[in-house]
Amino acid sequence: MRFTPFCINTIGVVAAVAFAASAAGAQDRALRVTSPDSEPIAYAFVQANGGRAMLTDENGRVSIGAGKKQTLTIEVRRIGYTPYYGKVDFPDTAITIPIILPSIAQQLSSVKVTADKSKSPLERSGFYRRWLDGQKGVTSAAFIGPEEIEKKNEARVSTILGSVNGIRITRTSNGNNVVVSGTSSCGMAVIIDGRQVCPNAGCRILDTSAGMTDMNSVLIDQVIDLSAIAGIEVYRRGGNMPSDFHVDGECGAVALWTGSRRR
Repeated sequence: MRFTPFCINTIGVVAAVAFAASAAGAQDRALRVTSPDSEPIAYAFVQANGGRAMLTDENGRVSIGAGKKQTLTIEVRRIGYTPYYGKVDFPDTAITIPIILPSIAQQLSSVKVTADKSKSPLERSGFYRRWLDGQKGVTSAAFIGPEEIEKKNEARVSTILGSVNGIRITRTSNGNNVVVSGTSSCGMAVIIDGRQVCPNAGCRILDTSAGMTDMNSVLIDQVIDLSAIAGIEVYRRGGNMPSDFHVDGECGAVALWTGSRRR
């Protein structure tokens, strides 16, 4: 078969793109978080240089991404384990660096233990699955896991949410906190364990042109106590909410998941 110059150039471009994609994948740098007995620690909270919170997958692995040779300050947390905080040297080539988290020893009296292999509430709700999807670019949601909630050590839900980019906390005419989208006065939908919480006036489209009131708004610090929350996910726009969230949330939504933060 005789190739024309155009075909040869096209084949060359395709080959170059394929090689570049392969090389980019080959340069991936990652951490693998395990216990001292080499068991992977899934869903651990990871931060590099204080940046965005990341999550390890079921194999205990999290990608740091390709880059130049550098030293990053890494923080790793998982409830029930001793946190790791220190500097890690990354080359400019592919590498997987192990991080070991020792279990936090607990002094217990003699008891009969029955193993429970059931999933945690956050696993059952799909929270971790959606977070891992977000790390792949499937969604632009913000996630706050149990380790970060414990780390922040705040007293109110509104204070935790106030640190999320793209949303803000405003007040009703009576001074109660409300979560709104961006710079608007459009109240975000609030979901607790998959069910939408309605304002006193109901979940229908509400007129807030005259301001936020205790009747037309969900008072975020009054509907739930922070101590009851295990995980939070924030969808800044209604269009990027998961299909399994059947809510009226054109201004975005805050989903709160309850349960123990301990496994």
